[in-house]
Amino acid sequence: MHGASRVFPQLMKELALTPRIERLSPVDKRKNRTCTLMITQRCNLNCSYCYERFKSHRSMDFPTAKRCLEEELRCVESEKQRFSWLLVELFGGEPLLNFPLIQQVVAWARESVHSVPLMFMVITNGTLLTDSVREWFRNNKDMIVLTVSYDGSSLSQMTNRRCSAESALEFCHREWPDMSFRMTVSPESVETLAQDIKASFAAGYTLRAQLAHGVQWSEYARCVLERELRELKAFYLHEPTALPALLAPFFTGAEDSPSPCSQKCGAGCLKVCYDVDGAKYPCSMFSPVSAGERALPYHEYQYDDAANHNDPFCVDCPIKHSCYTCPAANYIHRNSPAVRDHSMCRVNLTLALVALEFQSERLIQRGLTPESASLLKSYLRLLRKVKQSLESSRLRSK
Repeated sequence: MHGASRVFPQLMKELALTPRIERLSPVDKRKNRTCTLMITQRCNLNCSYCYERFKSHRSMDFPTAKRCLEEELRCVESEKQRFSWLLVELFGGEPLLNFPLIQQVVAWARESVHSVPLMFMVITNGTLLTDSVREWFRNNKDMIVLTVSYDGSSLSQMTNRRCSAESALEFCHREWPDMSFRMTVSPESVETLAQDIKASFAAGYTLRAQLAHGVQWSEYARCVLERELRELKAFYLHEPTALPALLAPFFTGAEDSPSPCSQKCGAGCLKVCYDVDGAKYPCSMFSPVSAGERALPYHEYQYDDAANHNDPFCVDCPIKHSCYTCPAANYIHRNSPAVRDHSMCRVNLTLALVALEFQSERLIQRGLTPESASLLKSYLRLLRKVKQSLESSRLRSK
């Protein structure tokens, strides 16, 4: 791959920014196509919130991986007006269980001739990083990023994952200091959410946090979440350099619009997943390791069909345009990509409530301009609606 060392820093910059802008960025504005190679369905852990319910001992071989990559490179080459580069996620299961394939595809990409900028990314649980594996990643970090799924502290790691990741975390941060780590907050680990994030910030780490979905969030867990988010809000207001995990800007400008919801994840449009046998799916959640016999092939999912995104239950919700939803999880559990997990409504409204409070207070803290004053009015208007919705949902749940 000619010019890898020249283009890699720019791709790294875009990838590092993705966690900050992806939520608000329209599908048609993003620059990269993401190709996920499911290089193994095996995993050596059994995380409490794992959505991959159909793991197996199957793994991808190099001819299959090469064929999938060649197809994706042709796709990006033919759609230069939409895509400027290709991100290849080497995924699992635990991808390091098929480490020889990682070595093969990176060597192939380095030696092949193509005009599409290409970068690899591996997300690992960090338990298989031997000295020799670390040395290989260190020697190839001009083409590949390694990051760790990390839930915030040793206690949270043991609660959710039954493993430690500190050594892997230190290694990845040292070699790729601009990259964030993926944190999943479960009802069991939410008690120490603020403490975990503050400790990670003190250590120099950036966490890209998300709530565990597909698990039961009790009203008690929701109340604990609200308490922890408010502690984080106070922390972020005093630490302006900290990336506000879970409290990123919530207002997209569409909340007051009666228009239908839109897809934000990019499955079947910006994203594609190839299973271990090379079969093509809209994303890894639609693939057999997550969906089992209900796996939905790539060509059967229409990402631009409004019927796949508009849940009638949400029509009057003030955060319908910003609320997290996974079309694949909706399809697996409720037979339609559009039908959301309504048991998460109060949790998602709580996230919106504290995020809007934080963003409003930060605008005031920075000093209002005519533009920010207008944005503040929008925040406060939406905040009133979110509070009303939370109260209404509380009364209905009694």
